[in-house]
Amino acid sequence: MPDTDRYAHPVLSLPDARALEAELLKDDATAWAAMKRAGAAIADWLPKDYSEVRPFPDNARVLILLGKGANGGDACIAINCLRERYPKIDITVAMVEAETQMRPLAMRAWQALRDSGEVHVLGGKDTVWDLGQWQEALKEAGGVKGWDICLDGLLGMSFQPPLRESHAALIDAANDYPHVVMRATVDLPSGYLQEDQGYHVFQADFTYATGSLKVSRLLTEGPCGRMRYCDLGFFDNGSKVPQSKKVAVLTDSVMEWLRCFRAPGSNKRTFGHLFVIGGSAYMPGALMMSVQAALRSGAGLVTAFAPVSVAEGIAAQLPEAMWIPWPETSNGTLSPRAMSLFFDRAERADAVLIGPGLGADRFTRMIAQELLQRYHGPILLDADALYPEVVDVLSRRNSNAGPVVLTPHHGEFQRLVKELPRLEYQDGLLAYAQKHNVSVILKGSRTLIASQGKLLCNLYGGPVLSRGGSGDILAGILAGLLARRHEPLMETLASGVFWHSRAAEILAREKGQVCVQTSDLMQYMGPALRSL
Repeated sequence: MPDTDRYAHPVLSLPDARALEAELLKDDATAWAAMKRAGAAIADWLPKDYSEVRPFPDNARVLILLGKGANGGDACIAINCLRERYPKIDITVAMVEAETQMRPLAMRAWQALRDSGEVHVLGGKDTVWDLGQWQEALKEAGGVKGWDICLDGLLGMSFQPPLRESHAALIDAANDYPHVVMRATVDLPSGYLQEDQGYHVFQADFTYATGSLKVSRLLTEGPCGRMRYCDLGFFDNGSKVPQSKKVAVLTDSVMEWLRCFRAPGSNKRTFGHLFVIGGSAYMPGALMMSVQAALRSGAGLVTAFAPVSVAEGIAAQLPEAMWIPWPETSNGTLSPRAMSLFFDRAERADAVLIGPGLGADRFTRMIAQELLQRYHGPILLDADALYPEVVDVLSRRNSNAGPVVLTPHHGEFQRLVKELPRLEYQDGLLAYAQKHNVSVILKGSRTLIASQGKLLCNLYGGPVLSRGGSGDILAGILAGLLARRHEPLMETLASGVFWHSRAAEILAREKGQVCVQTSDLMQYMGPALRSL
């Protein structure tokens, strides 16, 4: 099993997470310190995430759903930290229970928030409000502007069903209230259960998981929205509790090996020679983006094999790569009769990427099959190279050959494994990777990396990547890194996924999620690599 502890932390079940915090937070001093770190981390995330839709306003209006426990304390500290940076923010707090019911540390955080400036309070009395009363109260307090952020700190991971009607009323009213730009929650959405999410659950755009990630089914659509992992140092000395699943979440540390000085005596061959095979008369752009991403990933040399009809035009736009024109079929795809163009040069390659823009026909699948059988270096299969009959050739691949990496999105993975229910993706993904002795990167809103018996999850990226060509750029980055080094394999793959997604988020914060082009992403690879 690969050593991933340096850059990935385990995803825990709720019982394991409770046990971990009981072990680490033994007294009020350590618990308060952790609460302050959690609040500060959430405060750092909130304006960044908000900025993907609009600039964070200096006079932001914030609504807190305040509970009596640790999540409520985290929320108070988070908004208090925001107030230090944005003194003009307007804060409203909705409370189901009287403040006398609050636990000591949550009360301490709540008092600090009140002492720092004006806070408008809804509820918080002995009288319990029903849904209609909460709806009316939110409508009156929100006014014509509503709120920029609604931060849910009502219930935490200690929640046990059944949900009280008083809490359900506030949760439902907050979900129904239309004038909120961004809904966020501390640790887990109030009312959330791992296996049975119930009916009255806060619907978050972002979930800020504090200390550990506690969502068991990472590919299931649900109330968590986009997830953020707020590392509080719980795993600095290794996990204190056993993992209930073989899943871990990536941290920024996975980029450390890329953030080092290059050796002063290095040259272009030091950083690998990547061969890229792809493109067709109808999809030249996919190949172009993959090659450009590979160049930006730091590969020393890139040779691209493209159809004759498109090679010249692309070569003029990317002169840093070497271009080999390849005879094509009547469909505008690469002809399998010209494989000698590749194999005459194959010994120069440190890795091969095949698939971007390749076109889906029997000729391109023949090329991918022959490549898998006869080329013994690392191979990355993407897009139109991802077919069951291609993967079946792996059984005839030399046992001493380099690693094979597959990068499907959900539709392509479904094509590879036939009828696999969505809820079984995590287990099925790892089983598929082990069965075929490959590494699989399943692209999606939460990308999963299955390799060498381990499953890693990447939470970064977001909807800005929901456009054609995003996967072609990822394939180029990953293949470029594979050409530089393929051991340790898991770290190399994970760093490529993380790098791609961090660049996407910096792009979204600067230009928004909508009015961008996929190729804009590559302009942010440098800032993503250099920032923490």
